Amino acid sequence: QLSKKYIQLYAGSLESYQSASSEIFIHDCYDISKDQIKMLSDHIKTKSQDSISILSQKNNGSVYLSIGVSKKCKHKYNAKNIIGELQKKFTCKGGGSETFATLIVEDNNVTSIINYVKSLL
Repeated sequence: QLSKKYIQLYAGSLESYQSASSEIFIHDCYDISKDQIKMLSDHIKTKSQDSISILSQKNNGSVYLSIGVSKKCKHKYNAKNIIGELQKKFTCKGGGSETFATLIVEDNNVTSIINYVKSLL
C-alpha cells in the first residue's frame, strides 16, 4: 500500500506532452525499482485513457525501458509496435503485449534512445 501511495505521489511530478493524438509521458526512473516502474506505468494508463508512457532506467551499461500504452490510445503505435521500431535501430531484447512491454537496450545512451522514441511519436 505504501508503494502504491508513493507511485501516486511520484506520478504527480511527471510532465507530459500532447502529441497529435495522445498524451505522452517520458521519464528517467533512476530513483525507483523495476516493480515500481510497472506500477507507475499502470497508474499512468489508469489516469490518462489516451496515453503512452516510456519509462527508462540505466542498468549496468544498458537501458531498461518500460512502455505502457492505454487501451483507448488513439496513437498508431502500441507497445509492441514501439518495441519493433526500437529493435530496428538498436541492439535489444524484450517483448510484451499491445498495452505493456519491456525492453533491454544494449546501449547506455538514454538520450539517443529517448530522442528516437520521440521522433516516432
